[in-house]
Amino acid sequence: MNFWKAERTVYPPLFRILLGTILLIDAVFSISVNGFIFDANFNALYHQNSVLNFFRENHIVFQSIYIIFLLLFLIGIGGFWVKGIVFLFSVAFDLLEPTALTWGDLILGFTLLYFIFADSSQHLSAGKKHRKSDLEKWIAKLAVFSIILNLFLVYVSNGYSKLTDSTWQEGYAVYFAFAQFQNFENSFFHLNAP
Repeated sequence: MNFWKAERTVYPPLFRILLGTILLIDAVFSISVNGFIFDANFNALYHQNSVLNFFRENHIVFQSIYIIFLLLFLIGIGGFWVKGIVFLFSVAFDLLEPTALTWGDLILGFTLLYFIFADSSQHLSAGKKHRKSDLEKWIAKLAVFSIILNLFLVYVSNGYSKLTDSTWQEGYAVYFAFAQFQNFENSFFHLNAP
């Protein structure tokens, strides 16, 4: 069967479940640090923007609503609308704390944006299943290929960076990656430290 024309009906629902589980775990465990992250003394932007101040002052309610939508996303209820709201919550959290934003958050944002249009409710879902038109199927397939392309570009850019960066070529980057672990200084790998 041709790779580009093959039906991928089970992969988007599996991806929805995995992504939803990761986001849910992150949301639940981040509740304990929200008091620090949303502290007005930690982020000067809160003094300049009343909307950000509103979310900062009500971050528990905001986080609780996000967790409810993540649960709906995880079990496949709500389709397009729930996926869109999860995307908006993800972007809102990125905007609320730009100092904690990483490249992984940006990739997650693009993935969630593309995933809005992916058909992930036909299998492994408690939501209603309905027949898709040819246009909807084409858009869903395009969304899945956009996610694949997004991840491909991440790996290509990382590979190019590793090929051209002197710290990777000399082997120091691997050392710096492992040096953050406890007891690394006492390990066998620390013998030839830079």
